[in-house]
Amino acid sequence: MPLLLMVPLAAALSFGVGISLVYVATHWLPRFDDAASVGMGEVYGIVGTIFYAVVTMLVMGITLWRARTERAIKIAMWVLLAPIAAIVLIGLSQSGGNINFGRDGQGALQFIVPMCLTVTLQWYLLRYYLRWRS
Repeated sequence: MPLLLMVPLAAALSFGVGISLVYVATHWLPRFDDAASVGMGEVYGIVGTIFYAVVTMLVMGITLWRARTERAIKIAMWVLLAPIAAIVLIGLSQSGGNINFGRDGQGALQFIVPMCLTVTLQWYLLRYYLRWRS
């Protein structure tokens, strides 16, 4: 399979896994912050996953087009995970370290974890493809 097809395939697979995780975190877990079970967590999770799946596909595709090495896509993965880590650190610093694991854990499963999973799954699939091809 040519690299031109592998990058969108990895993006589609990681997008599907991320959206599935948002769905499970929204509909199967109990709601701790809203009795009516209406919240923006699902919307943020879906929009963030769509955005990050496309951005990751573009960054990994350009990286592989230029370098075609595992080291280059690993660096790209860390660069893509840095803004997500910054969001988590800013949230922790603004809350003063007071974490409600029920509400905040579900929020993380809806927003943070799907985006991280999107990046790491694309990295893993493309790394596996590079190893298989060589």
